Order: sequence, then C-alpha cells, then structure tokens
Amino acid sequence: MQKKILCFLILILPTMLFALREYSFPGQDPLVEEAIITLVEGRKTDNPDLWNVWIKMEELWKMEKNPRNKSIIGWLRTWLRPPFDHWDSWVFKRVYCPHLLTNEEEINYPKHSCYENNDFAPLFYDPFYVPYLKSIGKYEEALEHFQKRTIKEFFEPIHDYFENEIYKLFRQAEAYDPDLTITWYYFRDTQKVYYSSEIKTENEYRDWKKNMEDYEIQRRISSLKEKLSPNEFEKLKLETHLEIIRMGIGNSQPTTYLTEGLARIYAKRGEIEKAIHYWELYISREDRVNVAYIGPSTEPLNLQEMRKMYLGELRNRGEVDKLHPFLYINNRPFNPKKGFTKGGKPFVSADSFLKALNIPFEWTREGKLLTIKKGDGTMKIANIKDKWWIYKDGERKEVEGYIKDKELYLPLEELCELLNLKLEWDDDTFIGKVFTK
Repeated sequence: MQKKILCFLILILPTMLFALREYSFPGQDPLVEEAIITLVEGRKTDNPDLWNVWIKMEELWKMEKNPRNKSIIGWLRTWLRPPFDHWDSWVFKRVYCPHLLTNEEEINYPKHSCYENNDFAPLFYDPFYVPYLKSIGKYEEALEHFQKRTIKEFFEPIHDYFENEIYKLFRQAEAYDPDLTITWYYFRDTQKVYYSSEIKTENEYRDWKKNMEDYEIQRRISSLKEKLSPNEFEKLKLETHLEIIRMGIGNSQPTTYLTEGLARIYAKRGEIEKAIHYWELYISREDRVNVAYIGPSTEPLNLQEMRKMYLGELRNRGEVDKLHPFLYINNRPFNPKKGFTKGGKPFVSADSFLKALNIPFEWTREGKLLTIKKGDGTMKIANIKDKWWIYKDGERKEVEGYIKDKELYLPLEELCELLNLKLEWDDDTFIGKVFTK
C-alpha cells in the first residue's frame, strides 16, 4: 500500500508543483492584473471605445479593498486620458482622422493638443468623448453646438469634469504613497500579466525581469520536460525565451514612477512648488529605472523655467530661502534633500557632497574634526568653540557651518573653492553645476 502511494505521489508531484507555481509569482493581485490587461487591450488605437475601458477600470477600482492595490488601479485609470485633450494635434489626427491634418501640422509637428488649439472638429473622432457623449445622450447636441460654433462653451464643463477626476485619482495615490511605481509585462497570446509595485532601481528591475521570464518559460514548457531529451528541452527553452520577448508587452518605460506623473499634473495646474518637488525627486535618484529627461519637448515648463518663475515669486515676498539649491555634480543630479538656502546662499551636506565626488574623508573627535584627502593634499574642517574653521596649506579660515540631522552643512561656493572644483551657479534658478577640474 505504501509503495502504491509513493508511486502515485511521484507521478503527480510535478503536476502539483507546477499548479502551485501558477500562483506563486510574488506580489500579484488578480484585480490589478485584470486592470493592466483592461488598460493594455483598451488603449489599442483601433479600439473606438475608451469610455467603456474607463468604466471597467472604475468597477475594478471599486471592487479592490487593499489600499495599495486600490491606489495602483486608480493611478492606472489616469493613463486613460482622452487623446483629444492630451495628444499632440498632429499625432491625434494621424491616428484617428488623417483627413483633417493640415499641411502646417505635417511639416511643423505642433506640440499642443487639439483642445489647446481650439480645434474642435477632431473631437468627433475621439475614442473617449464620442462614446461618452453618446452614452449620456448628448452627441447630437454636441454636433449642433459645433455647427453653431458654440462647441467650446458646451465642451468646457465636460473637459473640466474629467480633468478633475484624473486629478482626484492622482491625489488619492499620492496620499497613499507618492513614491509608488508600477512595472508590468503582458503576454497577449496567453493573456498572462506579471507586475510589481515594489521596483525602484535598475538592479531590482533586472532581477524581477529575469525571474519573470524564467517563470513564464517554465509555465509554458515544463510539462514537456519528461517528453524531451535534455538537449531538446534546452533548445526549446531558448526558443521559448525568444518567443516571450517577441510576444511580451511592457510599459513604455520599464518602470513608471508616480512622482513623474505628480510633477506633470502639478505643473499643468500651475502648482509650481509641488511640481518642482516631485520633478526633483524623480530625476535626482540615479538608481531609478530608465530616468527620462524632462524638458521643453514634453512639458509646457521644464525644471529651469519652473524654478525661475517660483524664485521670482519668492523674491517678491522676501522668501528666497524657501527654494533649496538643485545641483548637478559632474552632470549627475545631487540629492535635493541634502541642501538648503540661507540668506540667499546655497549650503550642502559636506558628507553627501564628498561622497558624490568620491573624495575620501573621515570624522574624528566625536564629530568635531573632518579630514578630507584629495590627491596628495589633506585639508581639515574643525569645530572650535562652536565655530567652524577650514585648515588648508598652513592657513586657517572661518566658515559658516550648520548641523542639520547630524550632518554638517557648508556653503557650496566655499566647498568648491576648498576642493578646487568648478562651479557654475545660476542665481535666477538656484541651479548649480559642479565639475572636477
């Protein structure tokens, strides 16, 4: 009897393990999976009904009880913004109504949407607004307003309503965790989706992608292992790997960050201080996955323009110290949390600044003496009777220093002078560029 049970277990064990493995990929929630599939399938340009996708995503959002997953689904809904409002006009027309493309749009590729250009003829080809207007019985009324040239007044409240809905979804996700991310991969041939909301760095992404691909390969071919020779099975694994690379659909960026979306929406709404905050968080982490350049080509305001505008307002109010410095060290962003402004002068954390430059240093005397080694030289910064002094080449010079969160902050200009670094400082934006000479 025992032998029979043992033989039975041996026969079904691979199947059992495989069945368990079907549900063992970490971090997966079925409602988030369905939301991603709905989003990917729904955003295909040949789909004439984005409004129905919006409704389906709303239903999934309402069904989800886990706060993190609910925030993710809500955030994913913001990716369904109506193309009429958010695509460049020439892109929209090329996809949905090429007969409306003008010669100027074909040549110059304008960066504004049809809505921003007050060009309302394309509205009646939008895959979000057309089914929406029909669903509420106002499509014919919209056509009448278009013919009477009152379509803008008719459409404005509708546009504002959906812009506010999108803003609320962003705020809900922000309230849960502004540092949310989403990474996903979808296999259309099997309608299998993998995702993670935990990936923040390149290494984490590479590990996750490898694990996901290995899992998907095994999911597809493990049942054939006993039927093939080892060489045949290895060949099949390679072929399957190529197949899943071909069939897989991922984010336009490997990992998408909520901080980027928050920066964009706050910039659009004119909430410049918040936009600057999230933009700097997004671009200052070098280990983030595929950090994109954000500039004039993708946004009405880039970081320099926003900081210049905001600093002008602060100067008028006598509050320039509210804007911290933003630095690039050898073209790499420096953590904005490691700097502040005092009396209009930029200060940076000495420890973080030296680490960013790979300059060796050591603290002794219970945090009272900082020794820095650069090339063949040694310099010291010491606290004597609550004053900070720089010692270099046999000379002593007092320096303004502050302790914040147990770190010494020193003036940026004097640190650069001490370390023989080149500093380019823009007093209109408080953006600095530091280079090794």
